[in-house]
Amino acid sequence: MQDIDFPLNFTFEKFTFANRLQITDVNGRAVYFVKQIHYDVFSESSFLNTDPFIDEVKIFGNSSASEVLYIIKAVSWKDSTASFGFLDKDGQVLGYVARSSWVPELAAHYHIFNERLQKVFTVREGAGLVRFSDTLFSKIPFLGLFAGYVFNPSYHVMRQDNKQVALLQKEKSFLSRKFSVSTGNTLNHREKAQILLSLLLITIQERQRG
Repeated sequence: MQDIDFPLNFTFEKFTFANRLQITDVNGRAVYFVKQIHYDVFSESSFLNTDPFIDEVKIFGNSSASEVLYIIKAVSWKDSTASFGFLDKDGQVLGYVARSSWVPELAAHYHIFNERLQKVFTVREGAGLVRFSDTLFSKIPFLGLFAGYVFNPSYHVMRQDNKQVALLQKEKSFLSRKFSVSTGNTLNHREKAQILLSLLLITIQERQRG
């Protein structure tokens, strides 16, 4: 497993049918290329009530998409409206992320688990008022395209002792295309991968809300 150096920036491509984005480091160098894959309306994510429908998200190490480093897949999970597992390029399970509820106007709440299904992190959205305002503003015809310049939610990654270890921040941008991730210095290689893949999935999920 390669080491992951934070901070990182997510930038979504414009006007694509399925999400595609590039992840760059602090120097602006592209380090990962990401593609969302959705097969059809009767796919697994559709039956699992995952919204937006996501069957797989593949993370590549090059722009030609020939080097798969990680795969995120929809999985079935009790008492969760959306759950996903993480695999490395060798098919080894790295962990899971599960959303505890799905109410578009309310703050997001996710749990991150290790490969043994032990809860290791919790992801909570910051100010609920920002989410509520962002969701409503994004639904206004035409003006909603510029919601990314007005309201920008943040997502805080906490250990089980409530110590914050990472922050996902929506940045000001047209069509809500840009996000940044920063972390502390207390994470090992596997935890970095679990957090990066979780926040990547959460970004794709929550971006659809506004």
